[in-house]
Amino acid sequence: MSTFDFLFGAMLSEMVLRHTDNLSRTLQKKTCSAAEGQQMARLVVNTLLTVRNDESFHLFWQKLISVSQPSDIEPRLPRALLCEVCTVMKLVLIMPATNASSEHSFTALRRVKIT
Repeated sequence: MSTFDFLFGAMLSEMVLRHTDNLSRTLQKKTCSAAEGQQMARLVVNTLLTVRNDESFHLFWQKLISVSQPSDIEPRLPRALLCEVCTVMKLVLIMPATNASSEHSFTALRRVKIT
């Protein structure tokens, strides 16, 4: 954690992954229906949209400052990094659905193979 850019990206990723982890776990359950998966995905998207405002960013920024101060890292807003972070976050939001669908396919293939 020698640069503020890294710290910014790590803390932002942790915040987003905290919300998407529940989605991933729900989609991987054997008893999860398509409707339940869609509802959970909508909840995650709505939750992420609610934290996308000035007040939430200010709280996030204050947390970043408090974490960076003991390490003497100079805080600055990494504008060049924001575009890359947005791309990574879009990929992270897609991951739970793609992982769950492939796991369900392998489970179905195993059932066909056994019978």
